Amino acid sequence: MSTLLDPRTRRPVPAPPGPRRHPGRAAVLCTVAVLRSALLTWLPLAVLVLVGWATTAGGSSAGQAVRTTAYAWLLSQGAPLHLASGRLALWPLGLALLPAAATASSTTRLVRALGARSLRAAAVPLAAVVLGTAALAVLVAAATAVHDVSAPPALAALRAALLAVPAVLVGAARALRRRPGALPVMPLRAGLVLLGAVSCAVALLGASAGLLALDLLVRLGEGAAAAQSLHAGPVGGLLLLAGQVALLPDAVVWTAAFCLGPGFAVGTGTSVSPSGVHLGALPDLPLLTALPSAGGVPALVRLLVVLLPVGAGVLGGAVVARRAPRSYAVDATAVVAGAGGAVAGLLLGLLAALSSGAAGDERLQVLGPSPVAVALAAATELALVAACTAWVLRARQRS
Repeated sequence: MSTLLDPRTRRPVPAPPGPRRHPGRAAVLCTVAVLRSALLTWLPLAVLVLVGWATTAGGSSAGQAVRTTAYAWLLSQGAPLHLASGRLALWPLGLALLPAAATASSTTRLVRALGARSLRAAAVPLAAVVLGTAALAVLVAAATAVHDVSAPPALAALRAALLAVPAVLVGAARALRRRPGALPVMPLRAGLVLLGAVSCAVALLGASAGLLALDLLVRLGEGAAAAQSLHAGPVGGLLLLAGQVALLPDAVVWTAAFCLGPGFAVGTGTSVSPSGVHLGALPDLPLLTALPSAGGVPALVRLLVVLLPVGAGVLGGAVVARRAPRSYAVDATAVVAGAGGAVAGLLLGLLAALSSGAAGDERLQVLGPSPVAVALAAATELALVAACTAWVLRARQRS
């Protein structure tokens, strides 16, 4: 008994074995996650396409309906389509929410099923999901290519991977958010910059959405007349409404570009900005009735759109000044708020790039705002206003 109690003669007890890794099971789960996200995206698109196909008199074959669903799936991933009449490279950002949400949900289930305890431990499965989504996009693009409609497989894979990366990160964060130490901790200064950037960008986009909704409400009669002129019928009207809803986030980004000053184009040789509106021949789409009339923009409208970025910058600076520690000096707080405004400009420039493209013939080969112009204008305006606001508020707190 004394020998057993003596710590010098006690044998170390081996630690319990950790969870065993099964590469084959992980590969199966990753494949299931990729197919699940693709199926969750495919089903709503297939319902819309099949409803339109079933109600079309003397319509196309079932194989063509399946290919149309595949093209819609590729378009939701951001892949451009080469048509006989031109190029369809306008990414409906509302449609992109389907694969993003499906991938995030599937990744959450995958991380929980694997029992990963940190983001680093789940890095390989997350990379497998991204690569699997890109490979699936290549297969769909290659299998559905015909002489008059095709999607470049390389671009389809690249766009699908770019969309899958933030989606899998969000899904993994959802699965690991309650585990202590599972997610990396952001430094305080970087977190304040990101908080200010998100506050500025969300405020400007929210105000732009409100301005767009007000414009559509005022021109509701014109939009209804444009929809009736297409003679789409009940089912066609439903499909037209779905397409307009899918393009609403793009229209919000274009409205933000209008408020910032650079504006946007709705065709070759056109421009819509506070300094002037130059339009060409446009299709009869209800969403396009929100465009201002050709010519000069009223002074009241110019004043309103100028105040929206200023208000977004004030909000971002106020958030940073409120959340910054008391130890931060006045100048340091202003610098952090200004950096947040600059990052918000980069985010808005990225959204401008994603919402720009082409749709159809030569007239509509230039659609959307210039990403560089939007990023520069937003970064300059938001950074300056946010920095001044944070400086004033922190100086008042100090006094």
